[in-house]
Amino acid sequence: MWGSVEEICRVFEQLERHMLDVVNGVQDGKEIRRSTFERTEQLSRQLTMLLNGQELLPRYILLQLSQAATILQNEASYMLTTADK
Repeated sequence: MWGSVEEICRVFEQLERHMLDVVNGVQDGKEIRRSTFERTEQLSRQLTMLLNGQELLPRYILLQLSQAATILQNEASYMLTTADK
């Protein structure tokens, strides 16, 4: 059974905060904060379990995840050059 709308929103709000911390760390300091990344992964798994089996997924969740992934992909090339120095 999947989660309630309230539970999904609560978990996603937490995920969004941590996800933004990960993105900001990569953009600002070219670093991945391990504890924030691990918490983001944990919340992502929890959200996946809550959404599992639902026919429709909230568009705003997919949009936010897509935007974060795009930013991290764009920053990846800079992370490699920073690590090489």
